[in-house]
Amino acid sequence: MRRRLLLLAGLAIVLGLAIAAAGCGGGEEEAAPAEPAPPAEPAPPAETGGEEPAPPAEPLTLRIGISAALSGPYAAYDVPLLNGMEFAAQEINAAGGPVTVEIVSKDNKGDQTQTLTTAQELLDDGVLVQVLTTAEPSVAVGQLVSAAGGIVTVVGNTAPSIPRDIGARAVSWTTSRPRLARSTRATRATRAPT
Repeated sequence: MRRRLLLLAGLAIVLGLAIAAAGCGGGEEEAAPAEPAPPAEPAPPAETGGEEPAPPAEPLTLRIGISAALSGPYAAYDVPLLNGMEFAAQEINAAGGPVTVEIVSKDNKGDQTQTLTTAQELLDDGVLVQVLTTAEPSVAVGQLVSAAGGIVTVVGNTAPSIPRDIGARAVSWTTSRPRLARSTRATRATRAPT
């Protein structure tokens, strides 16, 4: 059980990073086509010493939920997040492997009361990995999911207190202060004088 939980947490982190990368893209530029990787050399057959090979891993479907403002005044923030999640899931699923990612979303219309209700609906549907948005009730949703034995990822918030307030079942990554400071200095240095 612990191994499966760690696998789910790891996949949630990978998916979160993919979401962040997809959300940081944009603009009208087209990326140059990537060169195909050279074909991998087949591995030499392993000597089994008479032992049976290990059975293939059982397929796993990782259901990741998000209660987001998919309509209403905050949809401009949450719809791109959902689009990034769906894109990352498509990429992961296209790569094959023992894990299939399924994104399950509920529209809370930007209403704080609906946010908790839709998060609970996701839990009732068996979705124990959920992504938090920038909405105010993120801590309450995180605590709700955590109390149900789930894991939450914090990808849209930059407040470092959110994972602490939720507890050990929250996964977060933020940019460190020194890196932000260097980024800000670099931006100021390249900005044209006004």
